[in-house]
Amino acid sequence: LAKMLTLIEETVTVEDPALDFTLPGYDIELKVPLWKGILVTITGVSSYVQFVLKAILGSGSTLQAKPFREGFSKVFPNGDRQAFAVEELMKLFGNGDEDCTVETISTTLEADHGFNPESRAIWNLLEIMAEYDASTR
Repeated sequence: LAKMLTLIEETVTVEDPALDFTLPGYDIELKVPLWKGILVTITGVSSYVQFVLKAILGSGSTLQAKPFREGFSKVFPNGDRQAFAVEELMKLFGNGDEDCTVETISTTLEADHGFNPESRAIWNLLEIMAEYDASTR
């Protein structure tokens, strides 16, 4: 195994995947537009990783949460929700006794952005979600 890892280290470079400064799987630029099409090299790989993390965990999650909040607020306006205690909202929207098996969760999931229902990443997500206890759900 050590010989194989050494061989990989000697033959594989950061440039091999031909990544540019866009979010993998999307056409979202990670930096200023001038960087679009610029390939990631060993000198820029740490910046690339930081930009990807920020896009996924930072600003990217904000972009996803905003339409969800807007849509949810159309169905159940924020002012109306404030009249309820957290426990009451939990009763309205579900409880820990729901069927949260992989099979059940998979019927409500719509894969997108290059994923499909059979993608390993999707199944990993479903398996993790199915393992949550009632309080985590």
